[in-house]
Amino acid sequence: MKMEKLTPQQVKETLAQNVTAKIKELTRGIEVDYTLDYEVGDIVTVESAESWSNDGLFTVENIKEYPYSFIINNEAPCHVLDYSDEEICHMLGATDCEHEKEVIIAKGTKFRVTDVSTDDDFAEMGFYKVELEYIEED
Repeated sequence: MKMEKLTPQQVKETLAQNVTAKIKELTRGIEVDYTLDYEVGDIVTVESAESWSNDGLFTVENIKEYPYSFIINNEAPCHVLDYSDEEICHMLGATDCEHEKEVIIAKGTKFRVTDVSTDDDFAEMGFYKVELEYIEED
């Protein structure tokens, strides 16, 4: 299957299978219309390849009421995107992103929730923080 015939999400899924690094403290920001019910000890499984950031600016594209910041405290396998590869950027629909440090986490990757902000934290910080630990597959 040729990559140029794939949708941006399919390109992401394909790239995510090619792990190029294991990186600690990856982050991801999302915004949703409702609060999420994470609890310490919950297991989270990535449902489709996801964009995370490797210590760089990454802009949340849809603004909603409840912002969440996720951080993976240990090393997690990922594919580091090369924004100098114009073909890949075009296939992903990525524009004006040279300042970003994006990595892709593969579908099926598992994490354990190790800490979750409270509503009081949200009131003070303006977002919920969810800390995760990558779970290695046996």
